[in-house]
Amino acid sequence: MSIKRKRFITLTLGDTESSGYKEDTLPMLLHLVDSSSPDYRMFTHTGVVANYLTSPRALKAVEDAITRAESLRDSDARFATLGIGLAEGELIAEFDWLGRQDGAGAADGSITRRRDSC
Repeated sequence: MSIKRKRFITLTLGDTESSGYKEDTLPMLLHLVDSSSPDYRMFTHTGVVANYLTSPRALKAVEDAITRAESLRDSDARFATLGIGLAEGELIAEFDWLGRQDGAGAADGSITRRRDSC
């Protein structure tokens, strides 16, 4: 394991009313995020947080995930309160011996908010 400072794009899909998602809706969000191949993701009943090492590929994957999330919010009433948060900046994260992020990482104060379409 090694701890490194790297730039990440962080995408958050969450319930703006904090009541959360259920067993029929949360898997839909997980599938949406997992299909974008994040370097790390975590979830609770209120939504999903995904980190992507900043790169042109990651930016495209995040843009596609946001488009799909907006479409889901517009087409399915169960996601009417879906908020989309996006930030980019440095995080301090732990990486395994294969170079994959292992854990959520910690912001060092330089992460900047880029978009919020809640």
